Amino acid sequence: MTDPREDLTDDSKLWTIFLTVVLEINEQLAYILHGFRCCGLRLKQSKDNYILRPDSGLEWPTEGGYEKDKQQWLMKYGNDIIKALDKLKAVCEGKVEYTQMKIPLHNGIKF
Repeated sequence: MTDPREDLTDDSKLWTIFLTVVLEINEQLAYILHGFRCCGLRLKQSKDNYILRPDSGLEWPTEGGYEKDKQQWLMKYGNDIIKALDKLKAVCEGKVEYTQMKIPLHNGIKF
């Protein structure tokens, strides 16, 4: 699954990997996160792992904002999101080969 927001270049390659990882774990969650990415959700690197944050330069498009949508759509998938973020980190650190993933790579992403 490719990043629907390639215009957000800072983390576009990460999103392609992340959505592919999530698709292996939970297909429904992958499509939900795809929608959140369309709205401007970003992957940010924290001290220990990657985290999901709304783009500070964009206004979240739904009434109630990101926090309300996160509670409604993402919180029940917390364990799957953590598992996917951990796997993304492992891929980025070279501990897991992207080509070892079950879903075929479309863009030949390199870091």
